Amino acid sequence: MRQARWLLNFLLWSALWSAYVSCGHYVFAVLRERTGLSDPQLVAVVDAAARWLAEERGADYAWALLEAVSRDEETTRLAFRVDRPAAR
Repeated sequence: MRQARWLLNFLLWSALWSAYVSCGHYVFAVLRERTGLSDPQLVAVVDAAARWLAEERGADYAWALLEAVSRDEETTRLAFRVDRPAAR
């Protein structure tokens, strides 16, 4: 029983981590294709955006960050995967 619970927890955390990494890879790929940023710069931007999204009102800051490094609003939308967060 203990091993089954451990395995279930492991699989759950693996799935969550995989979703997080996949999302980060997607944003990285969009920005790499559409901006002139270097790989280290892209890693920093994706990491910072992910950290902002973990905050309560962080979507506004994540959007602003992606908007600052993007050449146009379409790139920001593609990287953010949604329209601009509504003003609160």
